[in-house]
Formats: sequence, structure tokens, C-alpha cells
Amino acid sequence: MVYNNLSPNWSLVKLGDVCEIVRGGSPRPMGDPKYFVGDIPFIKISDITKDNSKYVSDAKTRVNEAGSKKSRLLPKGSLILSNSGSVCIPKFLAVNACIHDGFVSFNNFKTKVELNFLFHYFNYIRPFIIQKHKQGITQVNLNISIVSDFDIPLPPFSEQKKIVEKIEKLFTELDSGVTSLKKAKEQIKLYRQSVLSAAFSGQLLQQISGKHLRDRQVVGKNQHLPYKQGVKKATETEEIFMKAGWKWVKLGEVIEVKDGTHDTPKYKDEGIPFLTQKNIKNGKFVFGNYKLISEEDHNKFYKRSNVVFNDIIISMIGANRGMSTIVKTKEIFSIKNVGLIKTDEKKILSKFLDYFFKSEIGQKSILSKSKGGAQQFIGLTELRNWLVPYLPITQQIKTVEKIEKRFLETDNIEKAIDESLSKAEMLRQSILKQAFEGRLV
Repeated sequence: MVYNNLSPNWSLVKLGDVCEIVRGGSPRPMGDPKYFVGDIPFIKISDITKDNSKYVSDAKTRVNEAGSKKSRLLPKGSLILSNSGSVCIPKFLAVNACIHDGFVSFNNFKTKVELNFLFHYFNYIRPFIIQKHKQGITQVNLNISIVSDFDIPLPPFSEQKKIVEKIEKLFTELDSGVTSLKKAKEQIKLYRQSVLSAAFSGQLLQQISGKHLRDRQVVGKNQHLPYKQGVKKATETEEIFMKAGWKWVKLGEVIEVKDGTHDTPKYKDEGIPFLTQKNIKNGKFVFGNYKLISEEDHNKFYKRSNVVFNDIIISMIGANRGMSTIVKTKEIFSIKNVGLIKTDEKKILSKFLDYFFKSEIGQKSILSKSKGGAQQFIGLTELRNWLVPYLPITQQIKTVEKIEKRFLETDNIEKAIDESLSKAEMLRQSILKQAFEGRLV
């Protein structure tokens, strides 16, 4: 960092010259009950990356008195700085706590320094520190020598306090705006779900036409209902299905439903991409970050699940089970632990089906069929028996068009919100830049 034209009453000093910098400690071995029982919070890097709060008050890990002697027990109000992993993140301790050796703390100041001034200084220099010390490696580490060598522009103590007051006043106003923007993003998510709910209750087409759906297929006594046979009273969601008057069918009765292999082959340096549910990100297909398998293994797996462009894959295991995406590549690959819906555009549009899978109605329907204990999963039988709306292609096309028209509007709004959030962060850095160049007060 280069500081030009500092005020005459400011000093440019090395951080190590104004205070003692001490690294935290970690009892070894980690998890040893000799140390890791007790009620003293033991702060680790993972404990400070959860939110943007100025303070850290709790930790997943606890140590006893013996553990605190092997670590560094600090009093409430201490300023700490991460020096490994997510580096240069400052926090104040809201409680007495021990710190992991991934932190340093600051003690025995030789010059009066407002700790909040130092806190904002670390946030200001963080982007520069990461850039300077990364040097092509994936993880930056800041040792005590590097932190001691930080240049800090230091005004008189009274001016430090005024600068902190001004920064925090501006940040409070900025944070209020950011909070409103984030709430708006959450509202967009709710709106999208309301669009899908309207679409798969038949209401969306009715809203547009002002009439009841034409060519409706009435649910007869012998047709599949979207609730278990024998239940006397349908739920509110199931009533919506019935009122729409659509025909509901088991997915496997209309199109082919398969699943990927459950085996783990030997991975190769070269070969065929091998995709899992990790390649379904936020409902989108991501062709990347995959392992490679031999052509021989691929051919064996491909006989079971011949996934191609425009098919739908769906996660089957764990907390993210039920997430779906349309395959948007013509590359050849194999799949593991994901369901495969072989779409047929003459029967059910892939987009129509995928939107249904993503709707709250569709999600509740399939997740209620999950099996297993801690690691729940959706079986192939449940996928094949998944009740889906089956209506004329013309109505499917109209439904997809209406969904996408509304989603396009929300996408534009969300893009504008993201741009505003980005500008807010730039403004935050601009405020800090002015502060540490002596131009804010």
C-alpha cells in the first residue's frame, strides 16, 4: 500500500512498532478430551465466516482450563485477526475466549490506537493483502512477521475517534440499504414460487385468458389422484390439483425413468466425464468439476442410463434430493446417484416438467416419499411413481411461456439488485479509502 500526501499530523508506522502481535494456539491433538471439554469458547476460522458481524461471541468447540493454557485465552473486547484460510478478517471478542493458531491478537500498545480504527483499517487493506501475498497459491497465510510489517497511517487519537464515528455513521446508512436489497431478493424467490404454484394449479392460464381452462381432462374415479388412495380428505394442495381438473399420471407411465450407477469406478487422468448431483447447482446444469472414467466403464454405465441433451437429471440423495435440471450439453458423459428422466417433447415438454419439479407442489410431492434415516434418499420406484400433471401440449406451451415471461421480469429486477449490491460494496471501500487517506473528516 502506498499512502501519499498524508496530513502533517499523521504518521506512517509499522503495525509491529505500535503494539505486540501474538499468535493464538491450538491444543494437540485436536479433539483430545483432555483439552476439548469445558465451557470456554475456542474460536476457529469457521466461527468467523458465518456472518458479517463485527463481533464473535460463540464457537462450536469448547476447551477446559487445561486447553486454555495450550491456546491463548483473551478477554472480552480483544481484537483478533485471521491469518490463515480466510485471511485478514478482523473481529472483536464479545466474550472471554481462546483463539485458534489461525489468528493473531494485539496487545501492549505503545501508542494510543482506537481499536475500531484498527478494525476498519484491516477491512480496508484486506483486498490488497490477499492480492499481494497470494502469489499463485490457493491459500494465503499471514505470519506474525508479515502482519508486523503492515504500514498503518496513524492520525492523533482524537482524530481516530472522529474518523471511526464518521465511518460507522455512513456504514449504518449503507447497511440499511443493503438489508432492503437483500429482502427484495428474498421476495423475488417467493414470487417465483408463487408463479409456479399458480402454473401447476391451472390458475396461471386462467389469469391470462380470464376463462376456465379449455380441453380440461376431468379426474375420474379410476384415475390417479395426487394423494394416497384411501385417504378420506384431500389436503389443501391436493384440492388445488383436483380443482384444476388436470389428469395426473405416474411419471414412469408416460416417459422412461432411470437412474445412474451407484458404483464408484476407478478414476482416470483422461477419459469420459462422470457427473453426480454436485453438477446440479441452484437448479442449473453445470458441466464441470467432474471426475474422469475409462471408456469401458462409461459404456457399461451408459447402457443403464443413456443421458443425452435435453434430458432431465434429478438428485436422489441427501439434503439436496429432489433438485432437477435440464441437460444442456451434447457432450458424452455418465452419471452416478442421480435420476434420469428421458424426456419426450411430444408427450411432456422438458421445461414444463422441470418447472413442475422445482415448484413447491412438486417438491412436497416427491420429498414426502423419501426413505432412509440420517441420509435420506428418493428411490427409483418413487421417481417412477411421482404424480405429475399431464395435459395437452398446447397448454404446456402456454404455461411455460407465461412462467418464463414472469421469470424474465424478475431476472431483470434481480440483476439490478445485484448491481446495486456490488456498487454498495464499492462505496464501502471508497469510504474506507477516504478515511485512511485523511479525506473523510
